Amino acid sequence: MIKPHPEIFAEARRQLGDPAPDAILHVGDDWAADVVGASAVGWRVAYVRHKPGDSPLPSSERDETTTPDVEIDTIAELSDLLAATPAAFPDLR
Repeated sequence: MIKPHPEIFAEARRQLGDPAPDAILHVGDDWAADVVGASAVGWRVAYVRHKPGDSPLPSSERDETTTPDVEIDTIAELSDLLAATPAAFPDLR
């Protein structure tokens, strides 16, 4: 199975010890697989707007069906964002 199939997210949740879905922050750069897939199972989502230019992975187009919790340009921004706004992301794993 591959994202956005719900079972891949269910298995990841089991591997994390079965926390509440909204206690998980999924970070990804593909709209359908990451934003839509993780949101559909109740996870929080950080959308990385810029995919590495040398990525061999396919890419989907953004649509207006889902809204990520946060958008960042690169993965490097994530730790600063979480440190600066811990109240916005309580209990995340």
